[in-house]
This record gives sequence, structure tokens and C-alpha cells, in this order.
Amino acid sequence: MIRSLRLFGLPVSRFSTSSLMGRERKRFVIKEMTDEEYETDMQQPRNKKKTNQTNKRPRKEIVPEQIEVEQEIAVEKTYHDLKFEKVTNSNASDSFGKLIRSMSKENFRKTNKLLLVSGVDAVKKAMELNDLVKSLYFSSHSVLKNFPLDNLETLKLCHVPPHIINQYQGIIEMPVSALITTPNTETNKLIRKKTAHEITQLKRTNPLPITVLCCDVTDASELGKIIKSAAVMDCEKVMTLKRCGDVWSYQTLKSAQNKQLEIEVIPGLDWNLLQDKFNFSKFTLLVVNMENSETKNELHTELKEEMSAVTAATTAATTAAEGKEIHTRLFSDMEWDVSSKYLLMINNSNTRNFRNFVQETKFKQIVNLKLNVDDVTIQTDVILFDAMNKLSKMPDGHHH
Repeated sequence: MIRSLRLFGLPVSRFSTSSLMGRERKRFVIKEMTDEEYETDMQQPRNKKKTNQTNKRPRKEIVPEQIEVEQEIAVEKTYHDLKFEKVTNSNASDSFGKLIRSMSKENFRKTNKLLLVSGVDAVKKAMELNDLVKSLYFSSHSVLKNFPLDNLETLKLCHVPPHIINQYQGIIEMPVSALITTPNTETNKLIRKKTAHEITQLKRTNPLPITVLCCDVTDASELGKIIKSAAVMDCEKVMTLKRCGDVWSYQTLKSAQNKQLEIEVIPGLDWNLLQDKFNFSKFTLLVVNMENSETKNELHTELKEEMSAVTAATTAATTAAEGKEIHTRLFSDMEWDVSSKYLLMINNSNTRNFRNFVQETKFKQIVNLKLNVDDVTIQTDVILFDAMNKLSKMPDGHHH
């Protein structure tokens, strides 16, 4: 016998299935059952809670990767909180535009002792050199994460949109550039100290005992490459004469990949100042392809004649000690000495000043290196590599 199901004391005939299920679809299930099934169902406990612990939802654990992400987000928020100025189309022609245009002029840079360096690595190097950096220009906040937050808080920060930077191509580059003070004597001392520390800590090759002197290297690209080679091979310093190009120009910095911040650079020297300021008595002067032209042959002949006159009165040893004898040899036959110092003259020209410098300056000896190439950058690379290769093989020399 089928028993009618009643809910809340109401007969089934007056019960609306659709309305009830519409209100509580998940709670009520209407079904027909026999008396036995009904009695059994009524004896079952209602709303029984699950006691099986395995059915509990597992607790979400924080993995290390999530912690790192949260920390990174926090760092980003900190960097975003830095105060900065923003260059817009309306104010680009004001102070920012005037400054950047002025930085393209050598006289302005020399008078104010300022220069621009571009790139993350270059700005990092500048930040390591005391208070060299004055202002920082960036195109996106993300690039700021490459620099210590403490350093950024003390600088003048300026956000420059890319479309404005494009107006000053050839002067400043993004994603980041810095306005810095031109390195001086104190900065050069710090550069030497940091270079020596890096050599010790990173076990790089010991410094080459070579000072590179650039004469009449007017091309900015060539001058930059020479500075870069001297810095990469850990030469002692680079000196340039007045007729050379500007070592701090945009083109030279770009060609050198800003290596001016990694080696001592002394620019704009005068021939007389070169003789008075530096003592070259313990240096070997290296001149490249001095006999390649008629004028250089004349100089070679003059010095040879002077050497012969001195030799007539004294011994050959005395002549060599006075620095008047010129030894001509192939660059590959050059005998490098780890205990000696060398002055490598690049792009020497037979001017009166050059002749006076060679004749009046006391050197340990003078060597004319023969090299079958005229490109001054290749000459520099070949000679420096030959020196590094030979000195590294000496017992008390360089170690790789």
C-alpha cells in the first residue's frame, strides 16, 4: 500500500512541487516509498555531520616562490614611492631640453665639469664612485630596480617618456642615463683602488705595466675603442694630447662602452706639461711604425745621428741609458719585462713637439715596433694582447 507523503501537515494534493523545489532545490527531495521504507527512513539521523578528517579541505601552504613574489611586489611598491619629476611635451623645452642640448657642446661640458652616461652598467659604475651622479633620467620604473634604493633617494630623478627622448638622439639614451660630474684626480685614485680590488677578488690578470698615450687621434670612434682596449686589458692609464678628440663626448663614450669609468683617463695634455708633470726615466717608450713615412724616417735619421755623436764620446751603454738609441724590431719580437714600465704612443706624428719630446725626455730605452697595419685601434689591440700573453707566462708575472 502506498502512503501519501505529507509535509508541514499539508496533504500532497495541495502541495506544489515546482514552487517548493524552486525555493529549496538542494534541501528537499520528493519521492514515493512503501510503509517499510518510510519507517526505515524516519529512523535515520538527520543532518549528520561528517567526522572523517580526510574529507576536510587541506590548508593552503605558502611556498617559498610565493614569499619571493610577495617580497618583490613590496620592493616595487617601495621604488614606485620614490619622488621624481616627469617631463611632458609642455615642459620638455624648458630646463630639461636646454640642459640636454647644452650637453652636446664640449665647451659646456668642460666649463661645468658635467657629462652624460647611458646604460645600466655605466650608471652602476658611476654610483660606486662617491657622489659622481647628480641626476638620473629613466623611461620606466622597472629599470630603477637595478640600483640601490638608498642611492636613488639622494638623487634627482626624472621620468622621461620615450617619445621625448627620441627628440635628443645622439645625446642621451634610454632606458636610463645619468648626469655625472667629470672624473677628477680624486676619482681617478678611487678608480685605481677599485680596479686593484676587483683584480684581487675576481682573480683577474694583474694590470699591464703600460700607459697608453694617444697623439692626434681625432676620430671619436677610434679614441673610444683605444680606451676600451686599455681598460679591458687592465692598463695603468690612458693619456691624450690636446689635438685628440674629446674623451667625454657621446660618441667616444658609446664607442668605449663607458669604460672611461673603469680606467684612469687624463685628457687634454700639452707636450710641455707631459714632460714636466711625469717622470719617464724608468719607462720604455714604444713607438709604432715610426719609419713608415719619409718624415718619420727623417726623425729616425736625426736621432740616429745624435746617438752616433754621443757614442763617439761615450760607450753604447751610456747612450742607451740616455734614451737616444732606437731599437727597431717586429712587435712579435718585443721582449716584455714584468718589472718595467712602458709608454705606448699611439698615432705618433712627426711634429716639432714630438721630436722635442723624444729627444729631450729621458727614457730607459726607445723601441720602434714594426706592425704591418695602419689602423690605430688594431695596432693597440695587437700590441696589448701580445704584452698580456707574454707577461702571463712569466713566473712572477700575470696569472690567469
